[in-house]
Amino acid sequence: MIKSVVPPLSYEEVLISLQMRLVDLPPAQRFMKFDRIDWNRAFFKTYSEKRSFGHLLVNFNRIWVIHVAMYYFYTAFNSPNIYRVKGRSSPAMTWSAVALGGAVATIIMILATLAEFSYIPTTWNNTSHLTRRLIFLFITLGLTCGPTFYITIVEHNGTGGSLALILGIVQFFISVIATVLFSIMPSGRMFGDRVAGKSRKYLASQTFTASYPSLDKQNRIGSILLWILVFGCKFTESYFFLTTSFGKPIQVMVGMKIQGCSDRFFSNALCTNQAAFTLTIMYIMDLVLFFLDTFLWYIIWNTVFSIARSFTLGLSIWTPWKDIYTRLPKRIYAKLLATQDMEVKYKPKVTCPSFHPFYSEMLISFLGPRLADLECHHHLHVSRASSLHRSCPKTSLSSSRYRRWWSPQPSCATFLHLST
Repeated sequence: MIKSVVPPLSYEEVLISLQMRLVDLPPAQRFMKFDRIDWNRAFFKTYSEKRSFGHLLVNFNRIWVIHVAMYYFYTAFNSPNIYRVKGRSSPAMTWSAVALGGAVATIIMILATLAEFSYIPTTWNNTSHLTRRLIFLFITLGLTCGPTFYITIVEHNGTGGSLALILGIVQFFISVIATVLFSIMPSGRMFGDRVAGKSRKYLASQTFTASYPSLDKQNRIGSILLWILVFGCKFTESYFFLTTSFGKPIQVMVGMKIQGCSDRFFSNALCTNQAAFTLTIMYIMDLVLFFLDTFLWYIIWNTVFSIARSFTLGLSIWTPWKDIYTRLPKRIYAKLLATQDMEVKYKPKVTCPSFHPFYSEMLISFLGPRLADLECHHHLHVSRASSLHRSCPKTSLSSSRYRRWWSPQPSCATFLHLST
């Protein structure tokens, strides 16, 4: 188990065993009193690392929100027979039932927050931000599912009217806003930012666990565009080809009862509700396919972006491997060996002496004594760039340097066969 610590809230709070503050001592004497500091009071634990399935909620809560909540929005809209009021459809009930997708997203966030409590020591310094987040999440849960109870009661009594419809529409848009925020905003930055906050209690997270390299403007735009295209195509395709086609079976199978069936052990308790069991399995399989659609569109757009990135860098996916390796000496020289004071011209007298030792040393470090024998090394290392520098004298590395630590290994042909 690994535990992280953070510094005290202020420099003045560091105490020594003489019940004095470290800051009260003269600066020249503070270092000599370090062995008298009460370290248990100066630092506090912030995280206890352990392996459990709770990480599926804590670390991937936005993935669950994006998929499960959106799947509920789509499926609830295409399942009007489930929430019909006295056999008729109600606009207010439709708005409110679909809006429960926001409650689904909020419940996922609440479960993720509760699971996160198990990974931190239960002190106020650690749990204050989680407690604050949990309170706001329960308030959001009330806003996203509370109106449904009122709308259901008044619609069944026939006294709903325009008030129920307005309340259902407001509930729906609140649910959409909550779902979007939960999907794009990390949980650590909700209701108290631990990443960009100025408080010293967040200093350890900002320095270590929440210290991410920032992307430049072009790469950030590319990253955002990639995910917009992935989820834009995924949500469009999933709605028209996955959820809409599921509406007809739902319309037929909701409320269906199988008659004239019986079982020796369970009588007709199970077979009568066979349609309900089948429909439940269909809902689950539809959700699994909803997840798989994301993977499909990620592969498609990632391939497109990779090809575009290759052409941007001056490469081509159609370039033969032979040409890539032929240009390798030039690229190594231009990117690694040439300095700003040198003119990047591939002159034999300049590149040959500097390139070959560099490349051969790099090759040896890649292969190592456990991957290839000495004979294989002689076949693989470049002794002369014949196509580029014909006037360059042939050079080769002395084998005595490596023979003393190179143990007998399979033949070069065997190594090349295994590597391919």
